[in-house]
Amino acid sequence: MEAGLAAVGFDASANNDVALVETARPHRSPYRIVLAQNAWNVVDISTFWTLLGNYPMSRRLRYIVRRVIAGINLRRAKKVVCLTESMSALCAKYSSNVVTSPVTVPVDFLSRSAPQAEADWSDTVLVPGTVTWHKNPVEAIRIVQALQRNGTSIAKVVFAGSDDGSGSWQEVESAANAAGIPCSRMRLSRDEMSIACASAAAVVIPSHLESLSLSMAEALATASIVIASDIPAHRELARRLGREPVWGRDEVGLERLQEQALPDLDVNGLWREWNRLGESLDLPTMAGPPEG
Repeated sequence: MEAGLAAVGFDASANNDVALVETARPHRSPYRIVLAQNAWNVVDISTFWTLLGNYPMSRRLRYIVRRVIAGINLRRAKKVVCLTESMSALCAKYSSNVVTSPVTVPVDFLSRSAPQAEADWSDTVLVPGTVTWHKNPVEAIRIVQALQRNGTSIAKVVFAGSDDGSGSWQEVESAANAAGIPCSRMRLSRDEMSIACASAAAVVIPSHLESLSLSMAEALATASIVIASDIPAHRELARRLGREPVWGRDEVGLERLQEQALPDLDVNGLWREWNRLGESLDLPTMAGPPEG
């Protein structure tokens, strides 16, 4: 977020009373404005405990502490800013002044030129994002099995993200081995991710919980086939970009899978979203012109 705001000319480091994440270390004086970025910290408590169940105890304690810190910051803030309506709805129980300032795509997506492909992804299913339990990575294997049954030519699945060490990657490998699906994990640069999204057989985003999901937005903007979990944040991004993916539990949609036209992006409008976010956070502008 800080890099994106800087790219449109805002100094995100200048205001000590603005927190760009809800888990910022609390001050004696409350933050005036808090940007709430992570639904994990504000989702209803029953869902939180359910999602927490697969994590080892050390990580559970860490996530509980983060949730407590987030609650302190959000309740004390004069204004809470969210990037999606679905996140705003979750934050409404913490603050009476919640503002939605939509940001749809990563700011570097709007300024970089199309990279040249050096690898062939046409027989690959790409699953972007950190491999962790609440991202529901094992569901990607089930989706690939459904695609294979329906005749889609798939040679392998690549999880393009780091393993958080919580044990979910081992579960993915077990499910993939049982299904006979070649599966690997790798880190991709931003340019490599763009190439992979644009040329993969399909991009699968099966997450249980998202506050924004920039991976989903980039996939909808560049990939010919996107399969995603039917959660509020994904629905909202689909509406903003004017393109609905195949929802992961839609068996008919998976059976009749076909390439879709990419959305016609209003680049100027997407840049204005970042400007409005800086204004919503009441950030000062930098001296000199913004990047890009």
